[in-house]
Amino acid sequence: MEWYEQLLIDRSGIWWAIENRNSQEFMGTIGLYNWVKEHRRAEIGFWLLPPFWRQGYTFEALEEVIQYAFTQLKIHRIEAEVESLNTHSKNTLEKAGFKLEGTLKSYEIENGEFIDLDIYAILND
Repeated sequence: MEWYEQLLIDRSGIWWAIENRNSQEFMGTIGLYNWVKEHRRAEIGFWLLPPFWRQGYTFEALEEVIQYAFTQLKIHRIEAEVESLNTHSKNTLEKAGFKLEGTLKSYEIENGEFIDLDIYAILND
C-alpha cells in the first residue's frame, strides 16, 4: 500500500479499490500510473484476489477507468504491460479494446526465470 500512496502523493498515478457493489467487500485494485501529462499517456494496472477471478469484475472496472481517463483526465493513450503467459488478463484487455503492439523478450525476472511481457495500448481517437 505504501507504493500506491506514493503514486498518489507524487501525482504520477491514481488508484481505485475494486469493491463489491452491494457489500463493499474489497476485491482488488485498478489504477493509472506513469502518467505523463505532457504527452497525455499513462499505464494501467490491475489485480484481483483469486476468489474473484474470471467473473467479469476486472473488465467492468477497466471500462470505467478507461472512460474516466479519456473524458476527465484527457489522457490520449493508455498502455498495459502483461506477462505473455497471462491469457486471462490479455483477453480482458482485448475485450476492452486494447491492441497488442509487441512483445518485450526476457524483460523481467520472475521466480529466477526471465519472462516476456506483451505491450497493449488503447487510444482515445
